Amino acid sequence: MKGIKRILVNIVAVIMLVATCMSLTACKDVRTMELKLKVYDYANKNFQEITMTVDLYAHLAPKTVDAIEGYVKDGYYNNTIFYELEGFGSQVMLGDLVEKDGAIAQNAIKPELGVGEFAAGGVPGSNLTSSKGSIGLWRNWTAYDNTYKVTNSLGSGRATWYMPTATSEIAAYKDWFCVFAQIDLTNTDNSKAMDLIVKAFDSSDDIKEYEIYYTGEYDAEKVNENYGLKFNYMSEVLFSEDDVEDLFKAEGAQYTAYNHQTIRVPLAPETEEFAVKIVSANMK
Repeated sequence: MKGIKRILVNIVAVIMLVATCMSLTACKDVRTMELKLKVYDYANKNFQEITMTVDLYAHLAPKTVDAIEGYVKDGYYNNTIFYELEGFGSQVMLGDLVEKDGAIAQNAIKPELGVGEFAAGGVPGSNLTSSKGSIGLWRNWTAYDNTYKVTNSLGSGRATWYMPTATSEIAAYKDWFCVFAQIDLTNTDNSKAMDLIVKAFDSSDDIKEYEIYYTGEYDAEKVNENYGLKFNYMSEVLFSEDDVEDLFKAEGAQYTAYNHQTIRVPLAPETEEFAVKIVSANMK
């Protein structure tokens, strides 16, 4: 009888543990990602190779983290470059642009997640804020009435990240973006890496502006192949919209991500290598 009672007690304990884990506040599922970075140190005039560790909060944004973890394991973020997107200050972007033979190339297009794990997306999701040390999933805008508006694109996040570089929270992002990861800036290597990234983008003399633009005919059936459009990039000073005969311009429900846009990329002096990039990303 004592053995049976012991078994019953253990079963009850397991059931209680499972029930507790199903609550929103218990049983954290935090996964660790390592980013091996190559960052130019403008103070010492050399490249630094440093590892940044990132915590992914799967219990807050399970679908987002599962997707990101899969992309990491597939090597998706290897050789991605950091850049700033014109009009979106206090943050850097990464994921969709890679270095290939010393030039900028477009990374593979990943499918939309189809769900926005944040308050405005109807999912409780993450309660992390968009501030320095966090990483969020970027998403797309659609064209509507000749203006860019967030319409039905709350689940349009794919694989591009945004990383705030300012201490204060980006207030406009509250409840509208999935912040799925956090960088512990009390960690010496993490803090050093973040400082080098911020300084690289503050080195205005070594920033080069590029125009990213798309050409071709829109094909809604090829949503995960850039709608059949062709990726192009050119130095901003050489770009002229009038010279591009088949420049794509979004209309209606088409994503404005496929219009042309200006990005800012820090380069190492003299060599003009990309100053900030992920060499490799791995799950621990």
